[in-house]
Amino acid sequence: MKICVFRKEDRTSKKIQKRVESLLKKYNVEYTIKNKLKNINCDILLVIGDDRTILDTFLELKKEVPVLGIGTGGSHFLAEIEAENFEPYLKRILKNKYWIEKRMRLKAKVNGKELPPALNEVVVSSSKPGVFLRYSLKINDQLVWRDSGDGVIISTPTGSTSYAMSA
Repeated sequence: MKICVFRKEDRTSKKIQKRVESLLKKYNVEYTIKNKLKNINCDILLVIGDDRTILDTFLELKKEVPVLGIGTGGSHFLAEIEAENFEPYLKRILKNKYWIEKRMRLKAKVNGKELPPALNEVVVSSSKPGVFLRYSLKINDQLVWRDSGDGVIISTPTGSTSYAMSA
């Protein structure tokens, strides 16, 4: 099994990365540290950081690879574990005793331009206040809804606690 490690560029994440690396070495796991996520070739990607880091990871990833988010403290929704719980999870990974939870992602086009797939939500609004927009919602290329207003938020189940909740 080959594992890739990607982290947020901050002191706490760097410290956690060192702990993760020492455990990977302890269990003789083949791993690489990644600064960029293009052309990654691994069985599992460990992402060390906050929710923003995990969301940015999904935006940058070009291929499907299982991601395990390792939180750096504080509140988070997307990180599965905290750093101090990594060793038991690593043991389970090495024994293939884990599951992969598939997450829905949204594709959006704005003025004909396709945006990167979104894990949380897509927010479409005018850059100028008080301007009405016309928009269409299609699911699997089927027109579901057409409307106009000052904006629209379309959320996945993952993102329902974010913009959609505050709206």
